Amino acid sequence: MPTQNVNGHDMYYEEEGSGDALVMIYGSVDGSAQIFTPHLPELSKDFHLLLPDLRGLGRSAHVHDMEPSAWVDDLGGLLDALGIQSAHIYGGAMGSRPALRFALDHPGRVKSLTVDWAILANDDDSDRQAIGNFGASVPPDRAANLKEHHGDDWAEVSDFYLRLRTSETFKQYYDLRESSKGITAPTLVLRGDTDANPEIHPLSHSILAHQNIANSWLKIYPHFRGNVARLLQEDFRALFREFVASLG
Repeated sequence: MPTQNVNGHDMYYEEEGSGDALVMIYGSVDGSAQIFTPHLPELSKDFHLLLPDLRGLGRSAHVHDMEPSAWVDDLGGLLDALGIQSAHIYGGAMGSRPALRFALDHPGRVKSLTVDWAILANDDDSDRQAIGNFGASVPPDRAANLKEHHGDDWAEVSDFYLRLRTSETFKQYYDLRESSKGITAPTLVLRGDTDANPEIHPLSHSILAHQNIANSWLKIYPHFRGNVARLLQEDFRALFREFVASLG
């Protein structure tokens, strides 16, 4: 697996294929780029597929703190390091936030945007749910999942993530409820119609993203909860290919 020094930190990613670049970002502490590796054999037939771990998470450099903009800056830095001017950008769960912000701040670098299980902002109720899910008292099965994705220091990674997510500077930087109206990239918004953690991934956020972004598609899967690209892999690939084909 390749690594690049991006903005002074090691950034790990998986890479396969050729053609237009497609960067898939997960971003939440309950997973990492590993969850998208099943897409490598199929999507790499059509795209230069890149699966990075964000700073502080997965196999990228683990840090104690960082500026909220670091994930957006690192995405641009990785593209620069690989000589890629523009790419299709996918963001799932928490990863939808740097993906949306990157499209807002760097419109010329985004061929298309896909947000899966979108989060446009977080409030106190959302923070309490996240802390309950990933705080110090996680059950053994959740601890094992965190260790699988982040290594032996998973508890420190989870603490970093929760401190970042609940900080006021992070909330302000990633409050996209209004600013997402400025996104011009063709955008695919998708998710299920229900959720085990509706405070964290409100259905209304996906609907609002579709309403705010003029050139967008919205796909809501009935009787399904969770991340579409992670759990409905064939459906995701078919829909994503149809979406990209529509761009001409």
